[in-house]
Amino acid sequence: MKLREVEVSTPKMGKMTLSLMRLTVEQGEVLFDLPFEHDVHRRHRYVIKEFPVLRWSNGMPWHEANAWFVSQAPNIPLGELSISTLHSNGYALLAFMRFLEASNLAWNYLPIIDAERAINKYRGHLISERTEGHITPSTTSSRMGVALRFYRWAQRAGLLHQDCFEIITPGVINIRNRLGPLARIPQNFSNLSIPNKSRGGDVVEGGLVPLEVSERDDLLNFANHHASIELLLMLKVAFATGLRVGSICDLKLNTLEWAYADADERLFWMHVGPGVKGAPVKTKFSVNGRVLISKDLLDELKTYVKSVRRLMREAKALDSDNQLVFLNKNGKSYGREGGMQSSQVCGLLSKLKVKAVAAGLDISDFHIHRARASFGTYVVMAGMSLMPEVQLISTICFTRDLMLHKHESVTMTYVRFIENRAIKSAFADEYTRMLIGRFAESMSNG
Repeated sequence: MKLREVEVSTPKMGKMTLSLMRLTVEQGEVLFDLPFEHDVHRRHRYVIKEFPVLRWSNGMPWHEANAWFVSQAPNIPLGELSISTLHSNGYALLAFMRFLEASNLAWNYLPIIDAERAINKYRGHLISERTEGHITPSTTSSRMGVALRFYRWAQRAGLLHQDCFEIITPGVINIRNRLGPLARIPQNFSNLSIPNKSRGGDVVEGGLVPLEVSERDDLLNFANHHASIELLLMLKVAFATGLRVGSICDLKLNTLEWAYADADERLFWMHVGPGVKGAPVKTKFSVNGRVLISKDLLDELKTYVKSVRRLMREAKALDSDNQLVFLNKNGKSYGREGGMQSSQVCGLLSKLKVKAVAAGLDISDFHIHRARASFGTYVVMAGMSLMPEVQLISTICFTRDLMLHKHESVTMTYVRFIENRAIKSAFADEYTRMLIGRFAESMSNG
């Protein structure tokens, strides 16, 4: 008899509609109503859709965290806070909830010994995840920052019995340019915060280390035999276009259909961004642009969307999702609503890593954003290999546009990565020759 797999319940973030009502008292009667009765446009702002609600794995709401969200809600109609920012905070606390349940800890467990406190243990957990390459330095810093802001609010609200759970040290931040210091800004530093420091060695945007071409090929070859077709295609798109996972999860059928050929017929252009009418695709900072994709990969995607497997998933999808290229087995998006990440894709990658370990392939430090970093490195390498035929500024501009970078400074991290690697390679060759020369000289003198 085959046993049915039991789905393990985990904390989740749901969405609700929150109405910010105005309370008035007339003739001893309490009345509730939306503000701006005679201004429909302004009145509509006080009905907040998709407001985040956190629940533990047993279905019970996390009352304190949800109360923190509600305390921030009045800033949304005023334009001082976006719902997407609140979603990001919710997902950051969701990661904290999963850690708490896995560690069997209460969020407000704050004994006298610092190392035993839930928030201190979470800090160590995040640093370990960053060191092992499971999350980026920026994600590490951001998640800890959200947790600390929640704790500080809880302390002000009288929800924590401890007088203090962190040590605040006054200091300054030095603002500098190439000519020297410009200003010193007072800043308080927490002993629990995690600075956004990149890992050692050469890195590109987000503190990431690109994959060598051989490493990429090994990964894709393994995924071809052991991953689902959806994950395989997502990885191929990430390596071949540089799109972020949130954009890949939001690709539309018309994104593929409306792709048009480049002068080089082996390449096609796809329009992405929220401004593409009929086929909007989420991008970071809502940037609109176009990305290159090979004809072979585009044809592979077009074949996939017409497959029985994909059409069966589309049949289960809601009207809001049925135009997505990638749908999970339940006919829903792999992407995170309102965000640029995907816990589902991370879950698929985690399963692939387990299989890889059994097969002797080490991809433990890979996460999908490294595919984007690898793509940018390959583009810059190609451009710089043509020097002096192609000016460096042309390579920078081309890479910036392909990767939808908002600022050239981000693109420059790729250029410096390639330049540093070339310099170190030349130094290593010279260093080796020097050592060999010294060794030969000592042998002749001996």
